[in-house]
Amino acid sequence: CSQCGQELGDFQRPVSYFAELGAVYQQKKRYLAAVTAWQAVASLEPDHPQLHLELGKAHLGTGRPDRAWSSLQRALKQTPDAVELHFTLGELSRQRGERQQAYEHYYNVIQREPGHGLAWFQLAKILHQANKLQEASQAYRRAKKLLPPGTSAHDQIQIQLERLHPSLPENMI
Repeated sequence: CSQCGQELGDFQRPVSYFAELGAVYQQKKRYLAAVTAWQAVASLEPDHPQLHLELGKAHLGTGRPDRAWSSLQRALKQTPDAVELHFTLGELSRQRGERQQAYEHYYNVIQREPGHGLAWFQLAKILHQANKLQEASQAYRRAKKLLPPGTSAHDQIQIQLERLHPSLPENMI
């Protein structure tokens, strides 16, 4: 491990150390390091409650969708109602071009957590691609209300709404 200098498999630190390390690597988009940290967690505590979700997210970040899918399916068996899990499965399905499955996962997220702005945004994009423009517009508007102004997603939503409604003044979109 680059942080503690230990050889993999010779862990002297607690599981919480590696779980926190994996989360930090994930946040800093150092996905390969996150995979390594979560593999350390797996060797120390194979039933760790966040293991498969976080390992799946890390694999997704490294561009390994098959490994991500495998980990996320294990997580789904453990916590089938987890909002973050369904959002991540939506992201993976979207990346794989599985629009219907992505829609179902994002819809699952907003059913469980109606204030999840990013799920509304992703749902809107899928509806827009499917040429369901009225539904897409409603979902974009909902996402715009939920996401903080000045963020990339909020700005992208504004652009999409202007494309959907070019004749409306900006304050009416």
